Amino acid sequence: MKNGTCLNFNLLFFVIALALTLGSCKSVAKLPGTDTPITGKIALQKLQPPEGKALVYIIRNKSIGMVAKLHLDIDRRVIGQTKGKQFLYTFLEPGSHLIVSRGENVSELPIKLEAGKTYFIQQKPKMGLFSIRSKLTRMEEEEAKRYLSYCRLSKSNITFEGF
Repeated sequence: MKNGTCLNFNLLFFVIALALTLGSCKSVAKLPGTDTPITGKIALQKLQPPEGKALVYIIRNKSIGMVAKLHLDIDRRVIGQTKGKQFLYTFLEPGSHLIVSRGENVSELPIKLEAGKTYFIQQKPKMGLFSIRSKLTRMEEEEAKRYLSYCRLSKSNITFEGF
């Protein structure tokens, strides 16, 4: 009887892990007309700030709380949600903005943007008491590009302009 219980537990664990894996695949954006996920490498090749605007990437490169969503807004406008190893991007007017990440806590990052520049923000997840917490920080370009190389664009990103 003990071996049967152990086998059932292993099967249940496998089914749950498989469901979580397949579910997380559906939450990434794909290149228009293809089944190819939009990766950070593709985004870095294709996206440029439009004239008179800045390009802002928000990168959640950690797998901590992989399936737990963190909500992101800028100036009270929803930008999207991230899960582990995903990113968001948006184009913004120059000037001062407030980036906000919401999970179990609220993390705010005021930022001043210049037209024609690209900015990289890291959404650092941490396990909270009941859910996932986060902290927003600015990133250096080289480090951000390295992190983006293994992230995928969240399907909830509000824009797909540039693809």
